[in-house]
Amino acid sequence: MTYGDGDGVTFSPLVSIDVVGHEITHGVTEHSANLVYSYESGALNESFSDIFGEAIENYAAGSNDWLIGDDIDISGNGIRNMSNPNEDGDPDTYKGTYWATGSGDNGGVHTNSGVQNFWFYLLTNGGSGVNDNGFSYNVSGIGLTKAAAIAYRNLTVYLTTNSNYSDAYLGALDAATDLYGAGSAEYNSVSDAWDAVGVDDSNAGGGSNPGGGGGCLTSLYSFVSKQFSAIDLKPVPQTISYANKITKQYDAEMNDVYSILAHHPRIQKQLYELIRDARGFINGDVRLNALPENTLDKAIDIVYRIRSESKRLSTRNFLLTVATTLEKTKNDANYTRVLESIFNDLSVMSDDHLSRVGDDNVAKTFSLSQNYPNPFNPSTTVSFYLPEESHVSIKVFNASGQLVETLLDRQLPPGEKYLTWDAGQYASGIYFLKMETPKFSRAIKMILMK
Repeated sequence: MTYGDGDGVTFSPLVSIDVVGHEITHGVTEHSANLVYSYESGALNESFSDIFGEAIENYAAGSNDWLIGDDIDISGNGIRNMSNPNEDGDPDTYKGTYWATGSGDNGGVHTNSGVQNFWFYLLTNGGSGVNDNGFSYNVSGIGLTKAAAIAYRNLTVYLTTNSNYSDAYLGALDAATDLYGAGSAEYNSVSDAWDAVGVDDSNAGGGSNPGGGGGCLTSLYSFVSKQFSAIDLKPVPQTISYANKITKQYDAEMNDVYSILAHHPRIQKQLYELIRDARGFINGDVRLNALPENTLDKAIDIVYRIRSESKRLSTRNFLLTVATTLEKTKNDANYTRVLESIFNDLSVMSDDHLSRVGDDNVAKTFSLSQNYPNPFNPSTTVSFYLPEESHVSIKVFNASGQLVETLLDRQLPPGEKYLTWDAGQYASGIYFLKMETPKFSRAIKMILMK
């Protein structure tokens, strides 16, 4: 394991206790979850190293400052701030402000780590506020020792090579259940902290008792709708018993109800219920957003992909009856409709705009990727996409907001472009690259480390 000497101007030797702990944790990750070092799994990889770098600093010094690399940064500012990721241009909300897109920096691993970093900070210390989705949160802290134990068990027991943020959410709940019990204060804080960072921003309700005699048993399942999890969906540790069958009403002409199979090759198949063209229709505790008719094609062997700019299909938490058949009762005690469980190749989709894979008509938008490599010395490259001909301005600023260099300022045709910045003449430190068009503006953080 090699640590840099620093340049004596911006960085001192890279051997502070949080940096050493960070690097050693990469070894722990490699021999446990072995998270792939790219995109969301890579962001989790980086985040776990930040988490245990701070935990080790706290253990050795009796306290920690939530700044990564502040002791090697001669200015004392550090390169990441776990208590306020936005301060250094990192996101504190899943796919919110500063979320890195594109392939640069292995898919933004050093930037998008900010989401789980902030989750861990809130889980430890607690906090309240409003995230980038407009969700108001209030998290009760459980202390660093318990928070670190949950994170470590998640990393070493539940996560796998290609795990994403959805898996980190589910695994953390499982880890909290293992260590402190289902429904414990620690479990609730784990869930609340994920709500706060936008990985799960809605809480499942308990439903209502329809009354009457007889019996009905349902389970409350947590379904993370931003993307389909790579591991099995876990039942929330709560079972609700009703005294009668749950009657669900629908308009057969406007709200065609059918069954759909959510599956993964490694898990047992589960049958879920979906209402097409729901138009805000509320079915028990299931609330679906408006969908155009025939959005989900029931034909077999058609694979869809999700457009990143789309809205999600529904809230994350579903009250579902999991069975091989689903029974529907109209406002007529003598009428029953049974939906057969036909196990075809359909999967649950999360967004309301779907298109077939390979469809050239899928809309594309302006985008700017994170630079790669990052940190870098002396040059780094960014890519950006123009869906139409446009005037493009790309400028580099230092951490004080002063213009350092104008890299591009002219009209360009549509398509994907690449731009390299040679920073050999500039001092080590944090720089910001800003891209502007008449319809688009975005800035990314770059770290020059000599």
